[in-house]
Amino acid sequence: MDAEHLEYFKAALEGRASVGWNVWFAANQQALAQQLSRPALLRLKFSKLDEAERLLAQTGIVPRSTAGKRYEMYCAEFAADVVDANGRPLPALWRAAHGGAIGLLADGEREAGQAKLLVEFRRARKRGLQ
Repeated sequence: MDAEHLEYFKAALEGRASVGWNVWFAANQQALAQQLSRPALLRLKFSKLDEAERLLAQTGIVPRSTAGKRYEMYCAEFAADVVDANGRPLPALWRAAHGGAIGLLADGEREAGQAKLLVEFRRARKRGLQ
C-alpha cells in the first residue's frame, strides 16, 4: 500500500486530516482497488477508519488516539448531502442540533439556548437515548 494512503490513515485517526474519510475514499478508491484485494477494499469501504487502523497496525504504525479520531469517525457516517466539499458537516446541520439550541448559543442567545438544551435533555432522559 502506498505510503501516502498510510499517512492519510494516520492523520485521520489522529484528527489531523484536511478532508473527511468519504471525500478521501472517493478520490482514492481506484488507486486502492489496484493495491488491495477485493475483500480488503470492501472492508476498508464499509468499516472505514476501523479497518484503516487495522491496516496501519499490520505495517507497525500506531497512531496516537485522540478526540479527533472520534470526530473523523462521526463525520464518516454522514450522507453526502449534509457535508461540505471537505466531508465536514454543514453549518446548518450544527445549528439545528439539539432542537436548534446550538444555533441559538452560537448567535449569543445564551438564555434561549440553555432553555432549549434543558428541554432536549429532559426529553432524552424521559425517552432514553435512541
